[in-house]
Amino acid sequence: MCGRYSLRKPYIAISEHFSVQLDLFEFGPRYNIAPGQQVAVLIREREQLTLVGMKWGLVPFWAKDPKIGNRLINARVETVSEKPAFRTALRTRRCILPADGFYEWNSAAASPRPVHFRFEDDRLFGLAGLWDEWEGPGGALRSCTILTRPANEVVAPVHHRMPVMFTEPEEIEGWLAPGPAPPVSTLELCGRRTRLQAHPASGRVNDPTFEGQDCLIPAPPSGWLF
Repeated sequence: MCGRYSLRKPYIAISEHFSVQLDLFEFGPRYNIAPGQQVAVLIREREQLTLVGMKWGLVPFWAKDPKIGNRLINARVETVSEKPAFRTALRTRRCILPADGFYEWNSAAASPRPVHFRFEDDRLFGLAGLWDEWEGPGGALRSCTILTRPANEVVAPVHHRMPVMFTEPEEIEGWLAPGPAPPVSTLELCGRRTRLQAHPASGRVNDPTFEGQDCLIPAPPSGWLF
């Protein structure tokens, strides 16, 4: 799964990297983005790419209760086209979540410790996502989910799943383009041109309310096997 990620870069870097305009959504460096929070999402709207704010945890348009979003933070690429919660969004509402790293937990340790995965050049990349809009008593709610795939050789020693990542402009364009979604075999190859690295992180990541840069400072190893 993907239950935490980071977006530490300033807005101007994000804007230039993805060639997007800012909608009515402001944000600063974030070291510990968690489900249920407002996140930056790149969508194609009115024939242009726009960065907007959405809640992480997909609430399908047909949902009776928005709490369903608490269970829909991720969608597996292997089954996303079959699940009622995701299949309509897969056809018509694909999105990108800008990121510069993601966390998984090392379950082989005596107590699970977070590991921050990022590229060796610390570049920005896009997480493949889906979004939807739900109409409730208080108005419209836009929400999103992150697609996951089987872990590659870098992530597998820590966790068996990882997010689908896009590092190349043509990958992002292909995901956001109208029409059928790219096949699973293509999604599992995305991000392969740049080397992913694993970095021990701080246990403070366990607290979703803490977003400081100390998240990336690992605690003393003391018996931690990584």
